[in-house]
Amino acid sequence: MKNLIFSPIRLVDRAKTLEGFDMIYSKLEDKFALYETATEIAEEWTDDWSEDQGFGSSDFTYALKCFIDRMISLVGGGYKTDFTPRLSILLNK
Repeated sequence: MKNLIFSPIRLVDRAKTLEGFDMIYSKLEDKFALYETATEIAEEWTDDWSEDQGFGSSDFTYALKCFIDRMISLVGGGYKTDFTPRLSILLNK
């Protein structure tokens, strides 16, 4: 396994702390998809990230947003991510 710029488990753990995550999680039929998707996101970001570029907390927040957006598409939509002022999961009205 290659060295990832962040841990998929850390991504899932951080997602679980977001307000509204329980709405998405409750609609997820395959709970293992949570970790599969987190691993895909970590691999994609690692492949696209330049080795000479630092990776900070704001970068991780955008990776987290990408992960949540992908999870929303897996459950069929109805939600959105937004910065209010911190990253939040909202009903898509």
